[in-house]
Amino acid sequence: DWLQRDSRPTIKAAFPVLYEQFKERYATRLSADVLALGSELTARIDRYLDREASAFCLQHGDFRVDNILFSPDATAAHVVDWQTLARGNGAFDIAYLIGTSTADAATRAADEREIFDAWLTGLRSGGVTPDAAALWADYRVGAFSGFVMAVFASMNVERTERGDEMFAVMAERPAQQAIDLDSLALI
Repeated sequence: DWLQRDSRPTIKAAFPVLYEQFKERYATRLSADVLALGSELTARIDRYLDREASAFCLQHGDFRVDNILFSPDATAAHVVDWQTLARGNGAFDIAYLIGTSTADAATRAADEREIFDAWLTGLRSGGVTPDAAALWADYRVGAFSGFVMAVFASMNVERTERGDEMFAVMAERPAQQAIDLDSLALI
């Protein structure tokens, strides 16, 4: 039952309020394109949250490079920080990982589809028959997940100069990903 929790009503109610505060706080730090994406996402938050995923699995919810511990000999990786585990969409986790962990947008864009396709290959090797086109659409919508997390997190922790910069970066990377992928067209 705990995997079935539905946080959509809370997000629908809180995101517009938090985004206005976020936009005010980061108005001089983030580009006009990123802020406009946030405003448009706010206007479409119901469509974003109510969009039916093409497939479900266990979703980490905060799947970023900071939450992966690599062994010194690079033979193993261990994912930590499972507090946001839920029944969700794996494509969102992959988009979140790539969108939040890649500093250079050009590098992300160049490697993104190859990484996504490697994920599909991994699914196939595990006996899953993925619908590649549907999961790519889910991935594109999943680009918003890192941005949404940045808005919520930045407005719900003690404010510091270092934290402000971290949250600005945490928001702008996936926002640029969503812009590049034309993710708004899907919601």
